[in-house]
Amino acid sequence: MNILERQPYSSDPYTANYGSQHIKQMLGERYGERYYKYREDWARAGFDWLPDYPINLIFDLVDKCNLACPQCLRAPDLIKDYGGFIGTKKYLNTETILRILDESKGYNLPSVNIGGSGECTLHPDFVAICDAVMKIDPCEFRIITNGLRLQGDTAIAMVDLGVHMLSVSIDGFSAASFAASRGKAHRYQQVVDNAVKFAELKAKRNAKWPLLRVSFVEQEGNRHETKDFIKFWSDYADMIDVQSYHNFRQTDGFDTSFTCDEPFKRITVWAYGGAGPCCGFPGIVYNVGDFEKRTIHDIWHGPEIERIRTMMRTKEYELACLQCQGARTVI
Repeated sequence: MNILERQPYSSDPYTANYGSQHIKQMLGERYGERYYKYREDWARAGFDWLPDYPINLIFDLVDKCNLACPQCLRAPDLIKDYGGFIGTKKYLNTETILRILDESKGYNLPSVNIGGSGECTLHPDFVAICDAVMKIDPCEFRIITNGLRLQGDTAIAMVDLGVHMLSVSIDGFSAASFAASRGKAHRYQQVVDNAVKFAELKAKRNAKWPLLRVSFVEQEGNRHETKDFIKFWSDYADMIDVQSYHNFRQTDGFDTSFTCDEPFKRITVWAYGGAGPCCGFPGIVYNVGDFEKRTIHDIWHGPEIERIRTMMRTKEYELACLQCQGARTVI
């Protein structure tokens, strides 16, 4: 397997991928037909077919972060527009997570993500929550982190639990470009060292899991480093993603030709207390249900999320969707 060979990444035109076939092969070998059925359902879910339960659940464990990324909705000039959604400093209640996982086990939930908004490793029960996810036996469990706390007991626990994938968002190949994309130049080497040492920990213990993914959001300040980033991380990572930039500051001139079927595939359980119909960060403003009072199944079939699905079908997009997808360019 040559990780330097560019490969298609699902149906996402905004990501250039290196190594996805290796990931699919590994998970296919681990879970067999169950994994292939999950991937078939993922491809099928959309305007013409809605599964009875989400195919993927995302848990946004913490509404806080230990970086200061200018590209994030937490940036000072953007966060002011998301009062009540971002900046609450709330944590998801662990008992709530366990209840949702218990419900999801009854529906044979195949896919779980943790992270992607707040830094998930800041949750005091992070390892215990990962353990609980693995106990419901999904066939794809992905953790998304900035890598700052990927060390010591936390790193060892990820290997011991056999988590499927650990995804480290880096977005730079120098302290300068890291500062432009992630906000803190002095943290660059720590992130790199943690990810490299994690790969070495796996090798030392002869462990296949977790598979290591690193990601690079390509933008003006780092585009000149893309090739070097791919070459360097090919020695350590199982998969490398180069993603196009979300311009959350854009307010007009959007490309409305995109198609989005996220609300037909997954739900995000946001730390502030609401459920979202997609994985897009601007989509945090769409609260489609109170998961403290309603089941995920009920929210999935409720009128709030169906309104969002209708928007996807008619392409009469509101600003949140436009800022998520309408400002992106195909890689």
